[in-house]
Amino acid sequence: MKTKPKTQCQRLLAYLRKNRRGITTMEAFRELGITCVHKRIADLESIGTWVHDPYDPICESFIQTHIITRTPERTASGSTVTRYKLAR
Repeated sequence: MKTKPKTQCQRLLAYLRKNRRGITTMEAFRELGITCVHKRIADLESIGTWVHDPYDPICESFIQTHIITRTPERTASGSTVTRYKLAR
């Protein structure tokens, strides 16, 4: 059985990697229990993750920063929301 990532940033990053369509603020609240998704997005963009580079024997790991795109969308009621997606 897989364990669930613990921090909000880890849960958000796992969700964005799995769901290519991205996430809105309301979806983040419903699916992940994150109320300030824009702050977690900013955290992901600023901190990055350590990734092992198999092609570079000298450098054992490097920081991979996450690029998040922001796309405005209209809801059925006419409101504008932002959809956050992990850039590929």
